[in-house]
Amino acid sequence: MVADMFSEGEQDLGLICEEVLDLCLIKGSKDNMTAAVIKFPKQVVGQGGGVMARRERRGAAEDDGDHTNDDNVHLRRVYNPYIPKETNCDDQKRLSRP
Repeated sequence: MVADMFSEGEQDLGLICEEVLDLCLIKGSKDNMTAAVIKFPKQVVGQGGGVMARRERRGAAEDDGDHTNDDNVHLRRVYNPYIPKETNCDDQKRLSRP
């Protein structure tokens, strides 16, 4: 997860820690959370928008609005980079649970 953020171009370790904690909350964590990221000299940082680009994608997914499943249960689409984009809202809800 952290290596992915480095490869997406993020250099700010604080933002990486925030994103790790955000992903824990997306997955339903309700416990105390602490994150520490250490970047070793050989860690390659790629090109890209890093964490801010992830947040924009997550915001765009939320802007798509709410959805309803077959049981008329109200679902909220949440961007999660670890769930394939092809999955439907029911799968995302099930897969995003710890």
